[in-house]
Amino acid sequence: MGRVVVTEWKNTYPGLVDHDKLDALDPVEAADRWREIIDDLETGTFPAPRLKCAVDRNCGAVVGFALGGPARDVDAPAAHEVWSLYVDSSHHGSGVAAELLASVIEPAAREVYLWVATGNARAIAFYRKHGFHVDGQTRVDPGWNCHESRMRIRRQ
Repeated sequence: MGRVVVTEWKNTYPGLVDHDKLDALDPVEAADRWREIIDDLETGTFPAPRLKCAVDRNCGAVVGFALGGPARDVDAPAAHEVWSLYVDSSHHGSGVAAELLASVIEPAAREVYLWVATGNARAIAFYRKHGFHVDGQTRVDPGWNCHESRMRIRRQ
């Protein structure tokens, strides 16, 4: 998971996030951080999250993962949020991302939202293809100096 995050951040976010922090990303440190997150999920620090991973059956490597759960924002527009979705670029267009997205959305959730880097055209197009729309809300992640746009979907 750490390798996927670091590789995809370095491929996707140049010019969108703090350059020095992006250069400093390390797969080993990212893997350690994701182990901590998973430990928090298992101990109930986060209520009812859904974490799904995609593994390449040929080599056993994680090629993508998604995490979703209850909304984390105080003024959330919906009760459910997609927290993270990453897929190794070698698997873009394979359907892995769509399967991961579907797997972390609570089946009963009527509305779902997520935050995406405002300049990440590929991700925005992907989410639009799956019914999400930019709702006009924006924020800046101060840790990364990254502008984000909120996207939402209302499901039947």
